[in-house]
Amino acid sequence: MSSASTTTQATGRVEISNVSVSYSGRDGDRVALSPTDLILTPGTFTALIGPSGCGKSTLLNVVAGFVVPTTGGVVVDRRQVDGPHPSVGVTFQSFALFPWFTALGNVEFPLRRLAMSKAERRQMAMEALSEVGLADHAQKYPSELSGGMKQRVAIARTFTSDPAVLLMDEPFGALDAQTRLRMQELLMQIWSRHRKTVLFVTHDVDEALRLADLVCVMTLGPGRICERIPVDLPRPRGIDRMSPEFLEYRSRMLDLLRHDDP
Repeated sequence: MSSASTTTQATGRVEISNVSVSYSGRDGDRVALSPTDLILTPGTFTALIGPSGCGKSTLLNVVAGFVVPTTGGVVVDRRQVDGPHPSVGVTFQSFALFPWFTALGNVEFPLRRLAMSKAERRQMAMEALSEVGLADHAQKYPSELSGGMKQRVAIARTFTSDPAVLLMDEPFGALDAQTRLRMQELLMQIWSRHRKTVLFVTHDVDEALRLADLVCVMTLGPGRICERIPVDLPRPRGIDRMSPEFLEYRSRMLDLLRHDDP
C-alpha cells in the first residue's frame, strides 16, 4: 500500500456504542434496532446484510446523523455525531439527484459550501466525473442518463467532497443485474484508490462477499447483529467466478439468514 493510502486511513474511525432506536406509535413503542456496538476501523469496507425491517438502514441513518438514537451514540474521528456532517458522505438507492442540474452541476453542488472559486469547483467536479467514466456526459441532465449513469453521478458527488466515511444504503438495488455487477466493480476500483471507510447496506449475500472486509449479519425480532464474519478472500475479487471459499462463506451467511433468531 502506498504512503498516500496510509495517510488516508488515519481518518474514518467510527465507534457505534450501545445504539438502539425505538419509535412511539398507536400500539406503543416499537424497537427498530436493539442495542448495537460496532467499530469500523479506518479504510475498511463493512457490509450490513439482513431481511427487510431488521434495522440496517436505521443503523446507517444514525451514523449519518439523520436519526437520533434512543440510547447510545456514534463517534466519528472523536466527534460525537449529532447531525449530518461533511466528513460523512451518503449514497442512496434513489440517486437523489437534482433534476434541474446537469451531471456536472450535481457533482459540483456540495462543493459550494467550501471556500473555493467556481473554476476550482468545476475542476474538482470534472475530475470526479472522469473517475467514474462520465466526463463525456457532464452536460447531460438526470433525465438523459441511464440508471447506472445516475448512480455514477451520485457516487462522484459523494467522493468529490472527500468524506472520511462513506455510507451506502443499497445503492445498486434498483439496477439490473448486469449494471449492478459493473457498478460493484467500479466501486471497488474507486475504493481501492481512496480507501475510505465504507458502511454498505445490502440484501444481496453475493454483493456483500464481493465487496466487504467484514459482513455483519442482522436478524429480526427486533433488529440486531447476530454475527460478524471477516471475509478473508483475496482482492480483486472476480465478479463472474465463485471460488470454493466464496461458496463456503455464502452457505454460512444464507444459513444465518434462514433463521430469524440464530
